[in-house]
Amino acid sequence: MGVTVTLPDGKPLQLDDGATGADAAAAIGPGLARAALAVQIAAPNGDGGGAGAGEVRDLARPLPDGAGISIVTAKSGRPALDLIRHDAAHVLATRRAGAVRGREDLDRAADRGTASTTTSSRRPSSPPRRVRR
Repeated sequence: MGVTVTLPDGKPLQLDDGATGADAAAAIGPGLARAALAVQIAAPNGDGGGAGAGEVRDLARPLPDGAGISIVTAKSGRPALDLIRHDAAHVLATRRAGAVRGREDLDRAADRGTASTTTSSRRPSSPPRRVRR
């Protein structure tokens, strides 16, 4: 058996069982495989043509049989922008969580009387340089 997905132009694409979005992009072409960021699965009502229709998934997730798909690249417009915003939110949240944990560690050390002036072994960053205009 295998997985059959439908491309935006309506053509079916036959893939092996367990095929992923990355496999679909590679089957279409090497350039698309290099440019691929994610795969967009058509909305349940079958509307796979419009920007923003359906669910955007990681390329490593298996594709459902019979789904309509499109490969999201940096040139995909709104789906690519939404993906970048989502990823950026995760990066910021992770950074924020690290800053909070670092502050909690410093507070605990201060309570024990073992606080130092730095929270890590990294060198302090240099002051920003002035830009001449």
